[in-house]
Amino acid sequence: MQHIRSIRHPRQMLFTAVLAVLALIHVNDRAIAKEPPKKPTSLAIITNWGGDSCSLVDIKGGKELAQIQVGLKPYDVKVDPKGRFAYVTCSGADHISIIDIQAMLEMTDQRITVGESPRDIDLTRDGRCAVVANAGSDTISVVDIATRKQLYTVPVGSIPYGVALTADDKRALITCWGSNKAVIVDLGDTAGTVVKSIDVGILPYTAVISKEGRIAIVSCFGSHKVFPIDMKNMAALPAVDVGRSPWGLSISSDGKKALVANFYSGDASILAVDDSATDPIKATPPPVREHARMKLSTDALVGASTPSPMRAKNTSFTNDPNEALLTNLGRNELIVLDLATQKVVKTIPVGKAPYGIAFVPNGP
Repeated sequence: MQHIRSIRHPRQMLFTAVLAVLALIHVNDRAIAKEPPKKPTSLAIITNWGGDSCSLVDIKGGKELAQIQVGLKPYDVKVDPKGRFAYVTCSGADHISIIDIQAMLEMTDQRITVGESPRDIDLTRDGRCAVVANAGSDTISVVDIATRKQLYTVPVGSIPYGVALTADDKRALITCWGSNKAVIVDLGDTAGTVVKSIDVGILPYTAVISKEGRIAIVSCFGSHKVFPIDMKNMAALPAVDVGRSPWGLSISSDGKKALVANFYSGDASILAVDDSATDPIKATPPPVREHARMKLSTDALVGASTPSPMRAKNTSFTNDPNEALLTNLGRNELIVLDLATQKVVKTIPVGKAPYGIAFVPNGP
């Protein structure tokens, strides 16, 4: 049988070629979409209480990227697990401001109304809810992030400041500055119930809870000590001496270190934390102890001719357990610390009266 060769029309050949190119573009688009986004340099957000703004800082680059205007007297800040949004308590405006980190601006139409004079804030591990201490209302607010609504409030005592959530998000530890107590609030089956009130030191400010959730730590400004708490037995453990007037407090990602900002002595206490003991009261050595006290002078780094006041306000760890950040209210700067060598690595100018600080865990 004779074979007949089919001859394509030039227009048909052109149409086939176009289809092939479009298919290749479609495949490439899908390949590009699957590529992981490039992460930016490491970032931190600082609340500038005196400037009604937040500073977005490039830690590695050592510079402030932007000052973002928010509500009045921004106090504390937390970042969601994806590093996309920051939630800022505005102590002079009774609301939470939400910052779009990628856009470097506040979403002013998304503000969340809470109680009077909100101070510290903590987020659940999934970022769906927030708990805020309302110092002017003697309450905490439990907030639904998705709907931007306050779900309910809980009376906790006089002038609440600090907030820390347990690893399972079922309980909150609240410091009450006006009553020298730490209050444990249930957020689970009996949500909104105060289950325990524990005596701590004078003027308790910040609270953190260890990685496993067994040990909490409260900084007490007027006692010059931090007070560990056995969260299982809801009992205070022996106090730990630190510097003068401890304020900010944070815990490393591996849960083995905590860092305390000592406001009036101008230094920082590095704490060793061990939450592995089944009975923290009988543990030897104790589950929380001061490992070192670190000097924080930055005069040499910035070339100051005369010493300036060091007012260590708040702290945060990066993803590296040996790298920490600290706000210096005395010079309006962010300080980057190497805890392994106990040295100040760099200083970064920020806004007026820097208070709260949060590391951005992932790139937006």
